[in-house]
Amino acid sequence: MEEWRRVPEVATPRAVGAAFGVFYVAGGLVALLVAAAGPTGAPGRPVLTALGASALVVGALVAARRAHLPRLATHLLAAAATGLIGTAVLVTPDPRSAVLVAAVSVFVAVDTGVFFARLHALVHLSACLVTTTAALLVHGGVGLLGALALDLVLVAVALVVGVLARRASSASVDGLTGLPNRRGLDDALERLALAAGRSGGPLSVALVDLDGFKAVNDASGHDAGDELLRATAARWRAVLPRSALLARVGGDEFAVALAAPPAELALVLSPVVRDPGRPASAGVAAWAPP
Repeated sequence: MEEWRRVPEVATPRAVGAAFGVFYVAGGLVALLVAAAGPTGAPGRPVLTALGASALVVGALVAARRAHLPRLATHLLAAAATGLIGTAVLVTPDPRSAVLVAAVSVFVAVDTGVFFARLHALVHLSACLVTTTAALLVHGGVGLLGALALDLVLVAVALVVGVLARRASSASVDGLTGLPNRRGLDDALERLALAAGRSGGPLSVALVDLDGFKAVNDASGHDAGDELLRATAARWRAVLPRSALLARVGGDEFAVALAAPPAELALVLSPVVRDPGRPASAGVAAWAPP
């Protein structure tokens, strides 16, 4: 279940905000073009125009604030996009336009597949499929088979981009412990430094060496050493606060980063270095924005 709740490493606020911003702008332009191409007296034309303009404004705001986009906002944006698309489908002037607007749902499939945990992606994609299918059937002229064909495309796109996103994320994860590796640590430190620079707060990093690891390897073999590393990672992850970043940078060397002064990080590390079953040595360094 933990794997289904894990957010891909590629889902940084800047990347998520940029993607949502671009897709909202593109979806708004599609709605405006469909409205402009429709009959002048079509009853749904003003509504479609308003929806398109609203999407443009939201997309521009999201793109401008992409570095500060909280995760809850991404879920609200995905749900709002589904609602906007469903409403836009209902007010389109003809079946062909309805299918064209419904195809904008592929943006929702891409965003949720790439940036959301599998469980959340499944919820959003299911809501999008149900909403789009129902809107097409209520609109009329498309038929169930046509709506299901579009659903199939959306599911295929979400699956493919989701697999690719998780493959890319795995390159930043240590295969033995499941912790971020050196690459994942570098990426995370870059994000933490940017956040500290914006807030003016401190950032501390500690390098932690597991004492006696070589002796375990020499006496009991590499399998025992690997098991010790896995157990140590699980133990440390359990005792460290959720706000602390724990990574394995190689061998028996780990790193812990925390957006706090060095003294606070040293206090947080106390149960780690004093663990009698897994003694460790640590050194703490501080970074502060210029």
